[in-house]
Amino acid sequence: MPEFNYAELIDGVVYRMASPVHLSRGIAQRDMIIWDAPPGCDPGLESTWVMGPTKVPQPDAYMRILPEYGGQSGEIGDYGEGALSWSLR
Repeated sequence: MPEFNYAELIDGVVYRMASPVHLSRGIAQRDMIIWDAPPGCDPGLESTWVMGPTKVPQPDAYMRILPEYGGQSGEIGDYGEGALSWSLR
């Protein structure tokens, strides 16, 4: 839908998301960028994440456990997929 700037697919429903980012969210993202992730964990920002055929959110920040450390996430082409340890939306 061209009039949407940002949307997420959750349980088969497309939700229009607001595009402006408040200062508090920006601070949280900044902290995530500089955060030292524990060994075996991978932090990231604003990446589309495929969690199933009806759940494709784009969290502002996330942490995932890498597969080689027992995590249940991976990659599908240029996108992440599977379980996240946590996400901030």
